[in-house]
Amino acid sequence: MKQTKFTFVFSLLILLLASCSGNNNTPEAVALSFTKDIYTANFDKTKKVCTEEAKKVMDMFPAMMETYIPIMKKSNPKIEIKKCDIDESGTEATVTLNVINGLNMMKGKIDTDPDPQTATVYLQKEEDKWLVSRFK
Repeated sequence: MKQTKFTFVFSLLILLLASCSGNNNTPEAVALSFTKDIYTANFDKTKKVCTEEAKKVMDMFPAMMETYIPIMKKSNPKIEIKKCDIDESGTEATVTLNVINGLNMMKGKIDTDPDPQTATVYLQKEEDKWLVSRFK
């Protein structure tokens, strides 16, 4: 019985370590994290993965989105990567994402329409790190 318990705990530990070792420095991972943080009004966190120019834009976001921040913080958007294109030099990428249950500013509320909104994140590689340069 002790051997079985030890094996179970050891296997669980290995599984946990393996799941935490994913590469977070891919265009897809950065774009996904950035988009989730934008849609949930976690603007300080978004700046951690932005170029210096994009950080300046992010500094304006809290004031621009002030009316919507309480709604955004309560939202739980479902975000999926639709496609990722990396240029031939390997230094620029465009990631297109589908967003469901995200803020729709035209409606002024969380969009529960089953048809997703589209978000596009443009990234560039600086010192081997993918950073958001702009988004729409």
